[in-house]
Amino acid sequence: MSEQQAMQDWRLGWRMDWLDPYSGPMPRRTFKDTVFRDLFGKEERKCNALSLYNALAGTSYEDPNELELTTIDNAIYMTHKNDVSFLIGDEMVLWEQQSTRNPNMGLRDLVYVAQLYTKYVQKNHLNIFSTKRIGLPTPRIYVFYSGGEDCADREEQHLSDSFSDGPGDVEIHVHVINVNEGHNASLMEACETLAGYAHLIRLIEDKRDTIGLGNAVRYAVASCIRDGYLADYLRDRQAEVEGMLLSEYDEAETMRLLREEAREDGFSEGRKEGRAEVREQYLFRAVGAVRSNSLSIEQASELFGFTEDEIRSQL
Repeated sequence: MSEQQAMQDWRLGWRMDWLDPYSGPMPRRTFKDTVFRDLFGKEERKCNALSLYNALAGTSYEDPNELELTTIDNAIYMTHKNDVSFLIGDEMVLWEQQSTRNPNMGLRDLVYVAQLYTKYVQKNHLNIFSTKRIGLPTPRIYVFYSGGEDCADREEQHLSDSFSDGPGDVEIHVHVINVNEGHNASLMEACETLAGYAHLIRLIEDKRDTIGLGNAVRYAVASCIRDGYLADYLRDRQAEVEGMLLSEYDEAETMRLLREEAREDGFSEGRKEGRAEVREQYLFRAVGAVRSNSLSIEQASELFGFTEDEIRSQL
């Protein structure tokens, strides 16, 4: 059996474990770190986060210990980790890496920020009922986009873009940074680690359609080690990095296939027609996917077309 066929069979089995509402107990997935989070969000590699922060902010911090990681392991959705967050100076910084564009980052980051401020208040024993104003670190929110859709070097998203009746009284600004190789040259030059990450992803994308994902990942890692891109990191953690990359790509591909299957099944039309048996079956599947940690509530809502409250009510 070819490696590509083996991966397809494994992916199909993983999906069917929860897509079949009569298949019995559903296994829990073990969610691994992404390569981005591993590179920039770990205590032992805070120098990478500091380098990228300096490149973004135009600062010149030199001591990684001035950066305090505050990443939330299970913020908002059980399957969506807050990639990297930290305190430095008077700022609270949030970073997310995405290979699929998400127009709802303002909403997600609103909740991330609220949770981070809650932790900050608790850790520093601050009294939010005090008659004196509490000083808070200023939030800075960035999304690093590495997918294949056309995207400018830099864009902004706003929470208010989602408001149904114009500007409201709450706002979140999200800076979307295109980190595909060939974009944001000055940023890449200022942060060697980000440039190496972009090169690694580009090599995988260039080869995956011709030699298969597994071979493309191995080729990209070996090429980066040979050519000096993230060489020490990849040499020390080659097996782990290859596993993380395969997991990331397979989850993204699985979500794409699930969306296609959903459209082909025509369950959206059935739901619109109000057929109770169709609605019940697919709600069961959506809830099962969330319970097994195969999908977040947000993903299940988007894929199956139910509201998040409808899914939560069945958990």
